[in-house]
Amino acid sequence: DLEFDGRKLTPPAKDVSETGIGIQINTQEHRDFVDFVKEKLDNLKEDEFIEFTIKIDLPNVGIAEGKGKLRNVVGLGQDVYVRLGFEVNFPREEIDKIRKYVVNRQKEIIQALRFIG
Repeated sequence: DLEFDGRKLTPPAKDVSETGIGIQINTQEHRDFVDFVKEKLDNLKEDEFIEFTIKIDLPNVGIAEGKGKLRNVVGLGQDVYVRLGFEVNFPREEIDKIRKYVVNRQKEIIQALRFIG
């Protein structure tokens, strides 16, 4: 979940790491979010960020919650790819949840690669 400007958005995550999360947003479906980001980006000064409240449902681990900062936006045709970098002041237990999820996913990927060769 992303909370912005008093609204909530629940896009699927494309990638998750200990330092951020990537999401892909359909510009037609989430026009208000895209407009919000464009307006905020136009008014940002150097070294300023757009902040969000982030809740990530990590399968088999639980929900990690913290503040996110918009790091970059990459246009992908009809969709917009948004990378949110996490603030360093995540509570320790939240970082541990994310780390556990990432390690589990890495193990799954390695296991899957073993069957390809």
